[in-house]
Amino acid sequence: MIAGLAAAAILNGAATPSVSPQDLVEVTDISSLATSPDGKLVAFRTAQPSIGDNQIHLKWYVAPVDGSAPARMVADGGGPEIDSGIVLDQLPVWAPSSQAFFVRAEFDGETQFWRISVDGGAPRQLSHDPADVRSLALSNDRRSLRYEIGATRDEVARAERTDRDQGVLINGKVDVTSPLALNGVADGHPATLRFGPGWFHRLPLLSGEPLRTKTLTLEPGDGASIEPAAPAPAIRVTIERRAKQAQLRATGSDGVEHVCRSGACAADAIIAATPMMDGRDVLVTTRDIALRETLSIWTPSTARWKRLAGGEGLLDSGNQMEDPACGLTARVAVCVAAGASEPPRLVSIDISTGTERALFDPNGPLRARAWPARTIIWTTADGRTASGQLFLPLSAKPQRGYPLVMNYYRCAGFLKGGLGDELPLAPLAEAGVATLCINAVDGFAGSEPAQEARAIDAITSIVDKLDQQGLVDRSRIGMAGLSFGSGIVLTIAERTRLLRAAAISSGQIEPYYYWAFRLPGLDVRDELKSFYGLGDPDTDATGWKDHTFVGHVDAIKAPLLIQIPESEMRITMEFFSRLAASSTPAEMFAFPNETHVKWEPRHKLTVYERNLDWFRFWLQGVEDADPAKAEQYARWRSFSARPGYALATEDHLAPALRVP
Repeated sequence: MIAGLAAAAILNGAATPSVSPQDLVEVTDISSLATSPDGKLVAFRTAQPSIGDNQIHLKWYVAPVDGSAPARMVADGGGPEIDSGIVLDQLPVWAPSSQAFFVRAEFDGETQFWRISVDGGAPRQLSHDPADVRSLALSNDRRSLRYEIGATRDEVARAERTDRDQGVLINGKVDVTSPLALNGVADGHPATLRFGPGWFHRLPLLSGEPLRTKTLTLEPGDGASIEPAAPAPAIRVTIERRAKQAQLRATGSDGVEHVCRSGACAADAIIAATPMMDGRDVLVTTRDIALRETLSIWTPSTARWKRLAGGEGLLDSGNQMEDPACGLTARVAVCVAAGASEPPRLVSIDISTGTERALFDPNGPLRARAWPARTIIWTTADGRTASGQLFLPLSAKPQRGYPLVMNYYRCAGFLKGGLGDELPLAPLAEAGVATLCINAVDGFAGSEPAQEARAIDAITSIVDKLDQQGLVDRSRIGMAGLSFGSGIVLTIAERTRLLRAAAISSGQIEPYYYWAFRLPGLDVRDELKSFYGLGDPDTDATGWKDHTFVGHVDAIKAPLLIQIPESEMRITMEFFSRLAASSTPAEMFAFPNETHVKWEPRHKLTVYERNLDWFRFWLQGVEDADPAKAEQYARWRSFSARPGYALATEDHLAPALRVP
């Protein structure tokens, strides 16, 4: 539904919206929450990037779940553990007494575990192991802590020195597109990473060494008043994941299994399900097509389904890798709430009434001036349902409509910049350019050609609808994307004449990719064949030419800005070199030692600002007056004078559309 989008934004008496790229970089995220055994407190962790020192700062807090007192910062979280640009979550381990909790933390190059008191006392380091602590848990008898360690730090350092002195054996564990040494971050400090299990998952040297388990008895203050272990929940819950829909099942103490047949279970994705302490009910988190989450209570024995709370965004633990379920006590659910124009905050929700109470709002000043977003849902030309978040300028609409920049992938939570956080959606809207983040239609099911076809359908359909309403000027359309989304940008640029400007943040598949990741112990042939339909470049030259962008550089006419990690630069050089040698304007910037999703705060800020300048230049003809950017604009102006350069925009797909 997109009716009424031309109406002025409703600001509800808030401050005039104004969001800068630096605001987006320095948003405080909330995650890793866990409620205390007595149900009175919640512990959680914040992560705030800082442009000033180019670091991500972690802090631990506790707050009463009833909101009776403000949240208190109780400990520094140490260095962040980062995987593919994502700060990994860490669930705290509560002492049974509820007087303290335990966490792993990196300081001065070593990861140990610490006791954090809820009364404000100084955190105390409990482990002093020569190896980094890899995991931490409460023992089954609730009287001691179990932790795991691997190779010692000295052993890892010796392995790094050996590689440097004797050379690195090149096999499937080595990412040959990255530096061979100190090519990433582990537990907050620089480390040499190698491929481990999983799709391009990287781990520090010697991570495959056997782990050793050690125990530490809880102190009297944490264990003396231990109550008998809580009985196992009377309900056991399982979520059976399927291609498009999960099925929720519950088994009661009587052994009878119940399947959720509520309309919400059938229509929405089931994200999490937690047995409640009454022994009868289950707290269920569902997500709709627009990635809006709702908490509901399901009673399996009676099939009752009661909506508890929901909104225009996420309502979960804030975790990206660990359990997404909200924290739960007998009386409240504690969740991180975040929407497209609502930066993260911590809330408690009364289980009886659904009443929401704010517990912690570190982004309050930004919330007051956040740019308003509209959730839109539409039917594509092929009859599918698509969704996204639209940011409209508040300035007067030009006669032919606003310029528009789109992003296609995933639009969940607070939209700093689409998945990967690189397109400055709100700052562009503030500058007079409408922005639209589109959720991948039907998720990521099917082969690449099928997904590309759905993306083209969704993108061209919504541009048609916004154009018909007079909201956008389809002669001034741009697009940006990361990872799969970057491929969609190039697909639209190659197969249509819709785009006047484009930007991507990830490397592209070309023949070098095949050989870089076809080493002993690392074989990408099955993935390339099943997803891309590509075989050996020597025997499938036609496939590589027809189904990769390097084979269709001449079809891409929209000016293209590429801002990618150093490693992905190496697998994209043929594409960029061919494009740069053509009449199409193209620039590439590579960021040293970055991951697939960039995480260094200064890198993020640079990418935001350059994308903002790029799209304003090509869609609005606007140049920033900052003297430091004079050379940048001189380069961009020179592109338009290239022999043979012409950017013809059309309102329809190019005849050579290669989709099923």
